Amino acid sequence: MRKKLPYPPGPRGYPIIGNMGMMDQLTHHGLARLSRQYGGLCHLQMGGLHVVVVSTPEIAREVLQVQDIVFANRPANVAIVYLTYDRADMAFANYGSF
Repeated sequence: MRKKLPYPPGPRGYPIIGNMGMMDQLTHHGLARLSRQYGGLCHLQMGGLHVVVVSTPEIAREVLQVQDIVFANRPANVAIVYLTYDRADMAFANYGSF
């Protein structure tokens, strides 16, 4: 049995597609409406991808300045690992000493 991860609050999505049915509403106006309803941190699920929307300057500062090391690495898929010789390039290398 898989443990559910503690995501921030957000609108409920459909089982497989998640919140992709809301794509026409996810403009800056729609995201502002979601932030008024769910707060400055909102969770959306786009298919199998989990997206966290940051809507307030205070939370953005926390994510981008205080917790910057946690979010410094870029995600890599199989193609990136293969094409960059196990992420041995400048664009997709992990943060830190090489």
